[in-house]
Amino acid sequence: MKLKIAENIRKLRHDLNLSQEQLAERLGVRFQAVSKWERGETYPDIELLPSIASFFGISVDDLLGTNEIEENIAVEKIVETLRMYDFQKDYLKLIEVAEKGLTQFPNNHLLMAWIVYSSSKINPKRSIELGEYVISNCKKPNILNWVNTELCYAYFYNGEKEKAITMAKSLPLKAQSRNDVLRDLLEGSEQAKYILSSIIAKQVNDFQCSIQKLLPHYTYQEQLVLMEKCIELIDVLFESDDDLASMKQKADIYIETAKLNVKNNENDKAMECLQKAIECTEKHDKYPYGTHSTSILRSCKKYYYEVVNSSPTVHPYQKLKETLLERIKSDDDFAVLICSPAFHEL
Repeated sequence: MKLKIAENIRKLRHDLNLSQEQLAERLGVRFQAVSKWERGETYPDIELLPSIASFFGISVDDLLGTNEIEENIAVEKIVETLRMYDFQKDYLKLIEVAEKGLTQFPNNHLLMAWIVYSSSKINPKRSIELGEYVISNCKKPNILNWVNTELCYAYFYNGEKEKAITMAKSLPLKAQSRNDVLRDLLEGSEQAKYILSSIIAKQVNDFQCSIQKLLPHYTYQEQLVLMEKCIELIDVLFESDDDLASMKQKADIYIETAKLNVKNNENDKAMECLQKAIECTEKHDKYPYGTHSTSILRSCKKYYYEVVNSSPTVHPYQKLKETLLERIKSDDDFAVLICSPAFHEL
């Protein structure tokens, strides 16, 4: 059993605005002893524990953290049951078990989070009540992120749609929670535009990443087909070559295909791919930053890209194009060319 005495003493001391020296003086011990306690290097002598607990106005169990450990074990057993009901989509039973657990552990933020989640549609007012309490009192990022996400739905189903959408826009992008929630809460043409500009574009990136994982399991020819499918998917989704993101992704894929050709001693094919990458960089750099693309995916929103070397006049892919042209003209070894740091810096 891992004791929590080190972090408990440190927190309790901070709560009283005491320095380690001041606490040591109050307890009649050396400053070095308190320092070692808080670093977890040593524990206080057992005879000293009641005095320390009394000084902070808590029990010895609370000081050691044994109550918290026992609570965590008990709550984890409850959560296992909650996961089962969640899998079965029996949310009424889930709420019943979670509420019962909360009566046993009335300040457990994890149990509250489960109730916020399961009640967001069934009983949004209860979900909001507990959710707002958790946000004000919990310090665990994973619980806070979950509760913030579920609160968006609770506000929405409680008739507070504007508040729900405003909150959804403030969510972090971790696990794409902001994208997922806004996709669900926006309506009409605004929803359609958001999906086209964000969600589908994300799928292109996911598809490319998945392809990279698949490549080692396929033959050279099959690998080429997969890379071609990536290009085809981008062409279908973006529809036109006036989009910065589209050109960037295509240039990346052509460079990766060039590397693939080099590994299989197909230097001519690698050269063709590099030339296509250059064409993409030229198209990419033809458009100003924040250009209003005419493609369906990007027509509703302006996108801005970071500038290489902080130069306001140089586009991100100009440096890549110049590097490619310089290397091709000098007839450098292709294996060196495609491993150029320029490819990895951009």
